[in-house]
Amino acid sequence: MKHLLHLVRADVRRFRVLLALWVLVVIVETVFRAVRPTFADERQLSMMFNLLATVLFATRWLGTVLIVALVVQTHPLVGSDAFWMTRPISWRVLLASKLVLLVTTLAAVPTVAELALMIACRVPIAEALPIALQLILFQCLWLFIFMALSSVTRNLARLAVVAGSVLIGLILLLNVMIAVMMRRMDDGPQMVDVVPRTEGSPVGFVVTLLLTIAAVFMLVTVQYRTRSLRRSVLTGAAGICVALAAVFFWPSRGRLVPVPDWANRESAVQLTAETPRGEFRPSHDGSPLRPGVGWQIG
Repeated sequence: MKHLLHLVRADVRRFRVLLALWVLVVIVETVFRAVRPTFADERQLSMMFNLLATVLFATRWLGTVLIVALVVQTHPLVGSDAFWMTRPISWRVLLASKLVLLVTTLAAVPTVAELALMIACRVPIAEALPIALQLILFQCLWLFIFMALSSVTRNLARLAVVAGSVLIGLILLLNVMIAVMMRRMDDGPQMVDVVPRTEGSPVGFVVTLLLTIAAVFMLVTVQYRTRSLRRSVLTGAAGICVALAAVFFWPSRGRLVPVPDWANRESAVQLTAETPRGEFRPSHDGSPLRPGVGWQIG
């Protein structure tokens, strides 16, 4: 515990200015989101606020990446010339110190700010708490992803190269998947069975999110423990494969959505079809300059 507190205090002293500025950006962004609807009727102010919101959003996320990289790479996990390896510092204590600082600053602070904003906007606490839980899960996901990229690189330049390569690879993979899906689509109307409306269960998504967070966290843990890039990447890749398997094989039984009362009234417009199969698509007059103004079934 003594070593843990010593490492946390050392990182706080080292990056106190950057951490304070990032927390200030989060507070300013939260206050800005609270007062922004007041000036929605002013067009010029609305355009200026949109630009300011973009700047604050970009500053917050760029600051997140920078803080994670600097904090993690202060005690580098790549190479064999790191000074901390000659000190009586356990990898568990070192990892715990980074988690305490980064989770508290980059995950807890935005969640508390968002929760305060929802309370100020009179959102019921029963609805605000699940939203706050969802926010902290996503914050931890991005935090561990940035930690993983920082732990397998020595400096910011290599981090930028690795992150750019991963991003380009994901974009290419997405384009290939879209091309394959479009190639397998049959020509003509895409006929589907008309069934009652259902609402998907969020359990599968939550399980996939938790498995993804666990996979990235295991990558970071293995890198701290073994300092082996091959082992950590293989561990993270195996965890990601398990998370993807959960997406495709997790049973998702939809819950029937009840028909609203207004739809059963005699004055409600009702559409009937002669066949239980059909395709809904936007209707247009063939002009590429005019988007569809309605829907038709065919």
